[in-house]
Amino acid sequence: MDTNSQYYKLKYENYKNKYTTLKLQIAGSLEQTSRAHNEYICISRYAYEKENEIRRTSNYEQITLLNRLSSELAEIKTQEDIPKLISIMSNKDLYDWVTTKPVSAKLKCKHFGMDKRDILMVFENKQRRNNKIFTNLADAIELYPENPKYFTFIISTAGVKYGSIVDGLEAGVSHLHLVNSMDSNENVVVAGEIKFSDGELFYNFSSGTYTAPQAIDKNKYEFDSIKYRMLCETTFRIKRNPYDSVKFNVIKFNSNSETSIFPSTTYPSQQEFKDICVQPNIQVFEGIDSLDPKTRCTTNSISVLDNQEIKNAYQDLGIKLMENQRVPDTKYFQNICTNLAKLSS
Repeated sequence: MDTNSQYYKLKYENYKNKYTTLKLQIAGSLEQTSRAHNEYICISRYAYEKENEIRRTSNYEQITLLNRLSSELAEIKTQEDIPKLISIMSNKDLYDWVTTKPVSAKLKCKHFGMDKRDILMVFENKQRRNNKIFTNLADAIELYPENPKYFTFIISTAGVKYGSIVDGLEAGVSHLHLVNSMDSNENVVVAGEIKFSDGELFYNFSSGTYTAPQAIDKNKYEFDSIKYRMLCETTFRIKRNPYDSVKFNVIKFNSNSETSIFPSTTYPSQQEFKDICVQPNIQVFEGIDSLDPKTRCTTNSISVLDNQEIKNAYQDLGIKLMENQRVPDTKYFQNICTNLAKLSS
C-alpha cells in the first residue's frame, strides 16, 4: 500500500491531534481518570519528542506503534504490573537492558568535604536495610516527614524498589542493595536517584553500579533517555489506591543534577551510624585522620588515591572485609561500630 496515500495522511493527522491534546492536558495539570492517567503521562511525553522525527521521515509505522502502546500501557495500574510494563516495552524494541551482573562486593570510600575522617564501608548486595526499602514511592514519601526527601531507585524485571536515604553514605540502600537477586532471574533496566519536595519530583539516571556501565559506550547518560523516562514516569505514578494523599505536581528528568537530587555532602549523624551498626553484615570504618587532600578520598574512590601507602592499607581493609576477616583498628582506620559500643558502655 502506498504510504503517501490519503489514508495514511489522515491517520497521521488524527495521531497529531490526539497527542497535541494530551500534551495540553499534561501542561494544564488536569485531573484524568485512573484508567487513562498513565497513557496521558507516558505517551504524550514520548510522542512529543518523536513528533518531529515522524513528520520528517514519514515513518507511519511509528504511529501504529505508539497507538498500540498507548492502549496497552493504560492497563498498567499496580506495582504487580511493572514486569508486564517492562515486557510490553521490550517487545516493542524500545530499550535494551542496562546490566544483569553488577559486582557482588566492593569497598566504598566516601569523602564529605569536612574536617572528619573518610568513611569506608564494605558494599555487598546482602547488606540491605529492609526498613528503608519500599516498592511504592507513595509509601516511602508518607513515612518520612523530611522535606525534601531523597531516594535511590531501580526498575527491574522483578518490579521497582526505592531506598530512602538521609546522607551521602546511602548505607544499605544503594542501587546494589535494592536488587532481590544477583542471578539472571532479575535484570535491572534502569537505576537512578530521586528528590521529592513539595509535590515536585526530580530524578536522574546516575548509578555507578548500573547506568554508568551502560552509558560508557553511549556518551555518558545520553543513551536514548526518552525510552527510560517513559518507563520511569509510568512507574513513579503508580499508586497503591486512588485515595493516596501523595500528589505529583511535577515529574522532571534532570540529566546533570546529581548534587541537587542526592545529598552527597551530608555527613552521617551519630544516630545514623547507630542504625547502620545494628544491621547484619554491614561494617563501616573511619579512614585516616588527615587534612591532606592526597590522603583523602576526595573523588570518593580508593583507586585514585595519591598516597600509595594509604591506598594499599585501604585496599587491604577491603579484602579483609569482603572475606569476613577480623579487622583490628590501626593508624589508618578505626571501626566506627566498635567505638560507638565503647561510648555506650
